[in-house]
Order: sequence, then C-alpha cells, then structure tokens
Amino acid sequence: MKYFRGMSHRITQAIKEKIRRKKRSEEDDQLQDTRKRIYEYEKISKRFRSKLCRATKLLNELGQLLKEVGNEYQLVPDLNPEGAQLGRDIYFAGVEILQSAEEHRRNLKENGIDLLNHFLSGTKEVERAKNVHRKRQLEHDFYNEKVLELEAQKTKDVVRIGRNTAKLQLQRAQLWNAAEEDKAICTKLHFEGKKAIDVSVVAISRVFCNFFRDSTVRLSQRFMGTSSPGTNELILSPRPVAVALPVSFSPPPQTEKYVEEFCSPQQGFDENAFSPRTSTRESRACQTPDWTRGRKPRRASPLPPAQYHFDQRKGTPALRTRF
Repeated sequence: MKYFRGMSHRITQAIKEKIRRKKRSEEDDQLQDTRKRIYEYEKISKRFRSKLCRATKLLNELGQLLKEVGNEYQLVPDLNPEGAQLGRDIYFAGVEILQSAEEHRRNLKENGIDLLNHFLSGTKEVERAKNVHRKRQLEHDFYNEKVLELEAQKTKDVVRIGRNTAKLQLQRAQLWNAAEEDKAICTKLHFEGKKAIDVSVVAISRVFCNFFRDSTVRLSQRFMGTSSPGTNELILSPRPVAVALPVSFSPPPQTEKYVEEFCSPQQGFDENAFSPRTSTRESRACQTPDWTRGRKPRRASPLPPAQYHFDQRKGTPALRTRF
C-alpha cells in the first residue's frame, strides 16, 4: 500500500511539473551535463575496447603468420640446404615474436582493456542513481506543496500540518542522500572514463612501439645478410633451333612422259599458243590447220538444243537460261 501511495504521489507531482513547466536548478543542469559526458565516454570506451581486442589478435597473428610461412617454405621440393635453414629461421622468428606478443598483450590488457571494462561496468550506476534522485525529488516536492497548501488554508488543521511536515523532513533527508550519491557516482565515473580512455590510448601506442622495436631487432639479427637460396640450374635443357631448308619441287614421272607423248611438236603442240603474252584468238590464228597435215578437221559434237543455243553477238555457244 505504501508503494502504491508513493507512486501516486510521484505521478501527480510529475504531471504538475509538466503543466507548470518547472525550471531545473543550476545543480540539476550540472548533473545532467555530467551524465551526458559519461554517456559519451561509454560509447567511446566500447569502440576503444573493440579496437584493443583487435590489436591483441593482430600481435598474435603476426607471429603465427611467420611460423606458417616457415613451415610451408620447408615443404618446397628440391630445396637446397640454405633454403631449409632459411625456413627454420623464419619459423623460430615467428616463435620469438609470439613470445614477445604475449608479454605485450598482457600489458595492453592490464593498462587498457581492464580499465575500460571496469568503467563500462559502472555506467549502469549512473542510471540507477538518476532514477532514485528523481523519485526522491518528486516526493519531496509533493509534500512540500501539500504543507504549503495546508498552511495557506484559513482553518488550519494542526494535526495534518504536523504529520505532513514530519514527512517533508524525512523526504528532505532522503533527497539530500540521493542527490549526494548521484553526484558522487557521476564524479567518479566521469574521472574513471576519462582516465580509462587516456591510459588505453597511451598503452596501445607504447605497446606497438615496443613490440615493433623488439621485433625489428630480433629479425635484423636473425636475417642479417640473408640472400635468395635459389639456383639458376636448368632442369630441361633446350634443343637447338631447327633451320628451315628450301623446298624443291620435282614433277612426278608420269608428267614427263605425258609431255613427251602428247605435247611434242609432232602432235601439233605449240608452246607460243599458251604464252601469257598471247591471247586466245592469236594462238588459234597461229595454229596450223589439221587438214594441211593430212588430217581431217575435228568437228565438235552437236549441242543439245534444249540446253545450249548459239550466241550470235559473241559468236560462241552459250547455256540457255530462258526457255
């Protein structure tokens, strides 16, 4: 019953303040500004924490990467002793970097991630203290107005005034405690948030500086003067380039026999008739007729009238295309 009575008092007072548009005090404005900065620190701290976690994984991955490269390089076929030694050096360099990374990761966790986690775990207290302070403020204002209303009446009820005045004194004490607790929590978290962010940034800068400096010294000592272990020996020797020989053409035997039998002057063959400088008509005009050599002139076989006709303009038979 007491819980519901207090809730009704707070709801009533909150409605009255909204209607009257009550202005906040200067102390309340300072508290509100401090809470806003704490909420901003909370967002930044969450982003920084994720980046620090990525940094710790990165330190570990660098050493692991060198180990894998060294192992895979030793599996290369036909690797000479110098190459095998280089693969072992890369592997052990990765082991040393992993050991160094473990130390730097521990430093980064203690001086960065743990501080941010501690601050982020306490940000919930800001909202809780704010809600308690708000409740005490509403109840205090409710009893304060009630006492003022009772005292303003003509017929004063001394009993009610005394009872509500006692409740007002109790609420005033509780309000003071809630306000001081709210201010203490905001002040503490504001300091812790700013410190956690500053220290984490300094920690990650120092860790990376020391890590890369140590890694550079170790790698330079191990790989000083290292050269490529490869060789220039040829596994498959090339053959000499083949020289293109001139191609000579010899006519087949039957061609010479054909020329002797059928292309001799006795058979009426004239070489000038097939010269490219003489035309067909000139070659025909220069040929000796067959009837002068005791032969009968050759007659062409008649052409089928359905397929050929005599072209009078050209003076030669032509294929009939129209019927």
